[in-house]
Amino acid sequence: MNFSFVSFSTPKKVNLKGLWLGSQRPDNLFIFLHGLNDSIFSRAELMTVLATGKDAVLTFNNRGSGTINYFKTDKKNKERLLAGVAHEVFTDCLDDIDGAINHALTYKPKRIFLIGHSTGCQKSIYYLSKRAQSKLKGAILLAPISDYASINLLAPAGKKKYQKALKEAQALVKAGKPHALLKNDFIPREIDAQRFISLYTADSKEEIFNYESGKKSKDLLRVKQPILAFLAEYDEYADRSAEDIATWLDSHNKTGKHLKTVIITEADHGFTDQENKVKQQIKTWLKKIK
Repeated sequence: MNFSFVSFSTPKKVNLKGLWLGSQRPDNLFIFLHGLNDSIFSRAELMTVLATGKDAVLTFNNRGSGTINYFKTDKKNKERLLAGVAHEVFTDCLDDIDGAINHALTYKPKRIFLIGHSTGCQKSIYYLSKRAQSKLKGAILLAPISDYASINLLAPAGKKKYQKALKEAQALVKAGKPHALLKNDFIPREIDAQRFISLYTADSKEEIFNYESGKKSKDLLRVKQPILAFLAEYDEYADRSAEDIATWLDSHNKTGKHLKTVIITEADHGFTDQENKVKQQIKTWLKKIK
């Protein structure tokens, strides 16, 4: 399999780096959006099996890579952008994905799809809901679950820590310090106030998969392109069964063909050792996409 390192700038002049796997003139190009604290090497096994024949994968370090990270920019003052899981602003994913698509178009792929894993799923749907005229043909979601709903997995002591962390985050944002790191040890890694609120509150823009509320997602309903969603039978971060989440996802089906949900049996959150099952489902789905 051919591969090459790539580097590109976003419309807002942030430099991102990644890998191009597979054909240089692909029929299907998958732009991979990794999840929290992950990187271009996340889900490498799946990206490798997808980048075969006439298909290719573009995987890159988005602003959520690492815990605390800095990205170079093309701006005149040569400032570096503070990001990583701790400081990423969720809505900046629009700029990251715009940059990836612009770079991908130089390879002249016949079709482009987003493929997001974990938090990359939220970014995929948010992007498609905001970029109605996008050149994307659709999105593939790997483990589209809610970070906010995962609080339900906590024991009473953990929920008390969450409430204290939330109050601290809200106070910092109110004081004009959204990027101040929390002192609370609710999460075993650094995180700033705005990012905590983005991940762990019910009404944030990042709470795309709001099955906790029982309501439908406005962002999901706005997406016009086809969606293929994979749920893992044994997802260690899900607070409810894959069947329950699938029922909620399927309630957004506007045409009967718009959103397809597949549960991968014996799979964990990362679909470890289940990559070929996922690939076969993707190949079948692609045949139905115009």
